[in-house]
Amino acid sequence: MLVVALSWWLVRRSLRADRTINAGPANPRTNPLSITALVLGLVAGPLAIPFGHLARAQIRRTGEQGRGIALAGLVLGYLSLTTITAAVILIASA
Repeated sequence: MLVVALSWWLVRRSLRADRTINAGPANPRTNPLSITALVLGLVAGPLAIPFGHLARAQIRRTGEQGRGIALAGLVLGYLSLTTITAAVILIASA
């Protein structure tokens, strides 16, 4: 009987600990800077780079959503920067 009571107490204790640790999603909202980085990556390429890095730092710190969006903005920003740099080098060498 003591073993049953003890195991029941341990199960209840572990369930209570799970509820306090996993109370729900940490922060389900999307980081606004990640959306800004993506939009700037589509519109004004190189400006997306600082916004993307700031967004990823905030997401790491706060647990917000939008990590992939910020990464997409960074990729677009770096691609546009590379394209602009290549165009300037080609024009300067011609």
